Amino acid sequence: MITTGNSETRPFAYAIYKASQKKSEDHLWNMMWTANTKKQFDMMTEYFNPDPVDTVSFHLQHGSVDGSKRYILELDMFGKRISSEEYFKAYYDLSKKLKKGCFFGEFGDMLEMESAPDVIDKFKEVTEAISDSGIQIAALWQFQDYTDEGVAGEKLAVLSELNKKLVSDGKQDKEKAWAQKEEITETKTETETETVAAAPETETEKIPEDDPKKDNTPLTAAIIAASAVLIAGIVTAVLIINKKRKKQNVDK
Repeated sequence: MITTGNSETRPFAYAIYKASQKKSEDHLWNMMWTANTKKQFDMMTEYFNPDPVDTVSFHLQHGSVDGSKRYILELDMFGKRISSEEYFKAYYDLSKKLKKGCFFGEFGDMLEMESAPDVIDKFKEVTEAISDSGIQIAALWQFQDYTDEGVAGEKLAVLSELNKKLVSDGKQDKEKAWAQKEEITETKTETETETVAAAPETETEKIPEDDPKKDNTPLTAAIIAASAVLIAGIVTAVLIINKKRKKQNVDK
């Protein structure tokens, strides 16, 4: 599974992208904070999860970051207020359209709300929203040691029960997920591409595709194993990105 490790698509990503195309020679431009439409959200999310990346990935925290002492379970997106499940489903629907997996790379961090008395109830709401949205795999972000103590242990217990339910409901067929293919076709793991940063003229126009004639250094390698909500039969979240190493001539 190849993933970007991206955070969420910024609510005004398209406007910033358009503004950046008008930058000066000093790389300065006037910021724009217009909220994405749903089409613009799809466009920019696809742009930040390009081939050969085969997942649509995002991260999201669920506690207040502004000192307001509240949970972030509803969001202002696409010109309206939506639930967490609606937001998660926007990523899933796009990944399905692109024929890629959907990976919720970090969830469950309640930030300053971590010590609130209802934190586990809210955590359950998040896990249920992930499961109901259709997302195939999600990884818990957790600072503490992986023990059965405290809030960390309670979160792991919630995930354990959810995984058991997915198995009993027939939604987590591990044997099928890990079955070895009869034929293995060798494919190139290295591509030489360069992102073309020309701005799309309209909402319906796609971000320009990579130019295969240009060269740059491909994605660097990372392997991450995380405690995961296993939504569709994958037991461990493992991210692998190939790295191309250029040969260097050494004078003798």
